[in-house]
Amino acid sequence: ILNDFSDHLGIAYQIKDVLDFMVASADIRLRKMFCDGGATNNNFLMQFISDITGLDLNVSNTFELSPLGAAYFGALGMGKYSGINDLEAISNDFSTFSPKMPKLASAKLYSGWKEAVSRVLD
Repeated sequence: ILNDFSDHLGIAYQIKDVLDFMVASADIRLRKMFCDGGATNNNFLMQFISDITGLDLNVSNTFELSPLGAAYFGALGMGKYSGINDLEAISNDFSTFSPKMPKLASAKLYSGWKEAVSRVLD
């Protein structure tokens, strides 16, 4: 159980690492993230990602969107929809996770992650 827990934390910290790199490299500000895939079944993980990144997460209740997207674009190619705007009108069912952890607490946790990573890489 502890291994599963730490694996989930590692996912969140790695996402933050990547987002921080993207923000620094592109000089942009992120406001929210859209999430899908099997890991979105874990509400603890989604909340922790929101807390550690400081971002709102819009988590699809359709866990695997790639096949759904392929079906939509197939239907578009078959003429079932007149254009991409018709696809945008299709209902999107998602849950929202907003940061709840105090920023000081999340910064302390992330600092511990960075320290652990630097020890491994040294």
